[in-house]
Amino acid sequence: MALHRTTLFLALVLLAAPAAANVQQRPSDALRMQAAETAVRQRNYTEAAATLTDLSAEGNAEASFILATLYRDGRGVRQDERLAFDLTKQAAEAGHLDAQYSLGNLLLDGRGTEPDVTAGRTWIATAAAEGHALAARLLTTLDRALVAEKEAEHSSAEAVEETEREVSEIASNLGWTLLIEAARRGEDEVTEALLDEGAEIDGADNQGRTALMHAAETGQITATVALVEAGADLDLRDAEGRTALALAAQAGHYTVVWHLLQHGARSYLADADGTRPLGHALGAGQTRVALLLLKHDFPAEDPELRMDLLMTAAQSGGPEILDMLLQRGLPLDLIDADGRGALWHAAAAGNRPAASFLLETGVAIDQADQTGETALHAALRFEQTATARMLLKAGADVNAATASGNTAMMIAARQGNADAVQSLLDAGAEVDLRNAKRNSALMLAAQADAREVVGMLIDAGADKGLRNQDRHRARDLALAAGNPVVVALLD
Repeated sequence: MALHRTTLFLALVLLAAPAAANVQQRPSDALRMQAAETAVRQRNYTEAAATLTDLSAEGNAEASFILATLYRDGRGVRQDERLAFDLTKQAAEAGHLDAQYSLGNLLLDGRGTEPDVTAGRTWIATAAAEGHALAARLLTTLDRALVAEKEAEHSSAEAVEETEREVSEIASNLGWTLLIEAARRGEDEVTEALLDEGAEIDGADNQGRTALMHAAETGQITATVALVEAGADLDLRDAEGRTALALAAQAGHYTVVWHLLQHGARSYLADADGTRPLGHALGAGQTRVALLLLKHDFPAEDPELRMDLLMTAAQSGGPEILDMLLQRGLPLDLIDADGRGALWHAAAAGNRPAASFLLETGVAIDQADQTGETALHAALRFEQTATARMLLKAGADVNAATASGNTAMMIAARQGNADAVQSLLDAGAEVDLRNAKRNSALMLAAQADAREVVGMLIDAGADKGLRNQDRHRARDLALAAGNPVVVALLD
């Protein structure tokens, strides 16, 4: 079934007309998408991948979805199923129906990720609910298979005995009860039988976790429902202060989170580190769950929590999260104690969709922190080259310097990041600017034995005769660092 679905997805992508896109596009985007799709149909995959990569970085869900198929099959790019999965997920979270259906299948089959039947079914159900015909048919098939599986289960008594035999060694080490083991495994018949027999519903293991916490963390919705209906305490906390809701939120189990909230789980309870369930969801990049929690938990009167919420959303959340925060009255141009804004945090984390959204809302692209570091500097320092390239296209000051005088070119040169250096050169970066110690980008690259970058800077006209505050030239620094190949380049 996996091979059939993969072939079907590729056929849909390669043959679909631009009108099949699930998102509205700006006119310029539409022309670029049309060119990319034409290139795909003509099998000019390398050309298509280049255009789609740029569009995907700008938040175009259709581009992300098509680009995912190219990475999955190694057409025009090196085959990378993990990246294909991530791109599909990005498109799915943006509301792309075909991507949601595709993501569900990838999770079912474990392509590019670990198999997750529950998450796969959830995404397929999401697409089906929006009218995706193939998703609706597959959902029916999955549900029939689930019913058949349930009908083939052991009787309650046999299942309890089997669980008891298997859990004995685990329980002795971790303090797991039979109820905990049954709940976390999703052995629903065993769970209900144990509850009927009067098992201690809120009994905890050595980490302070109850059966409900285990069921929530592993996404076992049927066990969660049974435990909640039997009276489990929704707001008990484990040794780290996390509730069942926090554990489910961090793991991204949307249905479990929804059920716990519906039955009164308190969304504002923080763990030992002060992190609420919403913070756990954002930190783990669980956008759908975070959006659900935001409807229940928005710290309108707590400036510190609002700041933390915005910066976490910038690091790990999607544009949908930032948009909801904006709608709830949270300014997106807040500055933290280090002088860093949301754009800096998005750039440092390589969160291009979030960075793009922030720029669209008018956040200052060259706002600097207390050390003079801008979002462009942060992206390069943390080796987020694609994000740096996006910022350059958006108009970031390519020659801006930090308080110590380091430019983006100097950062990239010292790292030996040839791709970034080329992007900076294309954007008009000056090669002979110098920092507080009078070091140029060429000097820093020579000292770091960044041979390719040294060659690129020489070709770009870098002055090999400049001296730093210690009167050393680039050649002198390369010689002192034991980099003979670079020395030869600088002779």
